[in-house]
Parts: sequence; C-alpha cells; structure tokens
Amino acid sequence: MGIIAQIVGRCHVGDSYLTVCREVYKSLKPKARKSKALRVARKQAYAEAIKVHNANRKLYHYIMK
Repeated sequence: MGIIAQIVGRCHVGDSYLTVCREVYKSLKPKARKSKALRVARKQAYAEAIKVHNANRKLYHYIMK
C-alpha cells in the first residue's frame, strides 16, 4: 500500500478515479504496462488506488466540515 498511497497522495482529492488510475498506470515500468501476465496485478493496484483515493476524499470532507 505504501507506493500506491504515495502515488495517489500526489493527486488532488477532486480528481476522478480514472485520473488516479492513469497516474498509477504511468508509474509502472513499460514492460509491466504491456504484459498480459500482470493484468491481475494491475487491476489489484487500481482497486487499491481507488480505496486510498476514497479515504483521502473522506478525510478531506471530514476536515472541511
């Protein structure tokens, strides 16, 4: 979770989930982007990125109340 949290942490809380997943995709090495064998790992990384981004949004809304 550490690396993904760092990548997602650089995104704005107003960014869409698609934008966050694109940032995760950009951070992958070129071979990992094209490998069909790593497709499941990429999907898991995207799911984790969405969880972290959602937690960041909740924290933002809690603080700004």
